[in-house]
Amino acid sequence: MWTIDMTAWELGEPSPVTLIANLTQVGLPDGVTALPNEPGVVLLADASGGKTWRVDTYSGEYGVAIESEIFLPKNPNIPLGVDGIHVIDSLLYFTQFGSNFLGRVAISPNGSQIGPIEVVANLTFPDDFALQDDGTAFVAGANTLWRVSPQGKVDVLVGGVNDTVLEGATSAQFGRTEVDKDVLYVGTNGGLLAPVDGIVHGGQLAAINVGLFAR
Repeated sequence: MWTIDMTAWELGEPSPVTLIANLTQVGLPDGVTALPNEPGVVLLADASGGKTWRVDTYSGEYGVAIESEIFLPKNPNIPLGVDGIHVIDSLLYFTQFGSNFLGRVAISPNGSQIGPIEVVANLTFPDDFALQDDGTAFVAGANTLWRVSPQGKVDVLVGGVNDTVLEGATSAQFGRTEVDKDVLYVGTNGGLLAPVDGIVHGGQLAAINVGLFAR
């Protein structure tokens, strides 16, 4: 795991890159999210090992936060399990790529499991996602952007399995200013794994104002 000093980049200078930890015990590092009440500590999804790891970005020390069969890859053709992860309040939300669902689990302040893991909604190959303060998730995957309510109601906002608008949608992040706080930025790989028309197109970054979609 590495850290990049983006303050230098903002000043037009090279951004220093520093090694935090050699994650030799982690199978396939994937999603990462900060723990709100633990400064400098993040949770890291292990997409092949069925775990989330707790990593101290100051010391480089790390250990298992949660280990579960539910996190493991279950599809023999898709060796990916727990993928994107984000924390809101005391809940860890996660996507299970190979098992096709968005889930959540109650966690302690240090990221350990303190409640049962539950399926929020079934989706097709969900990858990364972004959360609003009320727990609404905007999930990218399978050329689609879904909106999922905390109660599990699913709406397709953009795209579809055979749609090229968000072909290869793989990541999602809200803007961080007052101007774009309702704008979801979705990164795509251009259909790298399963191109709709048999041709891999260039990746793109799409900006979607999710506030314009009726609930």
